[in-house]
Amino acid sequence: MTPRALRRTLALAIAERPGGLLAAKIALEHISVATTEGYAARPGGSQRLFHSEIEQAEHEHHLQLTVEAFRDA
Repeated sequence: MTPRALRRTLALAIAERPGGLLAAKIALEHISVATTEGYAARPGGSQRLFHSEIEQAEHEHHLQLTVEAFRDA
């Protein structure tokens, strides 16, 4: 067992409880809740926002490529 695996297991156990994400952040001494969300494998808050921004950017890029391909044809 490595310290990283132990921290992840602890984060998962604490984060399952109500208000646990904040408790895990404090217990693991993370500066950002996003770090705790990563440890707990619970995308939410800033992590969820980041993923939605990436998905939106990918969608716009694919749409642009489709329009360019249509114009070339």
